[in-house]
Amino acid sequence: MNIGDLMFNYGKQAVEWLTPVIYLIGLVVATWAFLRCRRCGYVVVAIYFALCIFMALAMPSINRAIRAHRAPDFSAETRQKIEAAVQDATRKVLAEAGHPEGIPSNSLINWASSRCLRAAINSSAL
Repeated sequence: MNIGDLMFNYGKQAVEWLTPVIYLIGLVVATWAFLRCRRCGYVVVAIYFALCIFMALAMPSINRAIRAHRAPDFSAETRQKIEAAVQDATRKVLAEAGHPEGIPSNSLINWASSRCLRAAINSSAL
């Protein structure tokens, strides 16, 4: 890994944590507004931000645990055959197109995170 890859990975992880931090700030502001004005609408907004924080932090672990305990639809032998067939087809298409051997890896960026990342890149380009 070179320095550019390390910086990209660090930046991607920082942007992924930016969403829960923003939701936490929203929760604090909504709680403060409720304590100051005693309006029920602020409680609804605070509950929304609390649920968003829960979804951003706890749900990925819960979903992984559910997937780990779920019975597989196919046997291990069938899955291996499917994976081998997909890899063979990918190699064949890449060889016909003249691309180097191997399956390209892709990195997914959360949509909310990508907006923050795009704004940071655009502001640094100015």
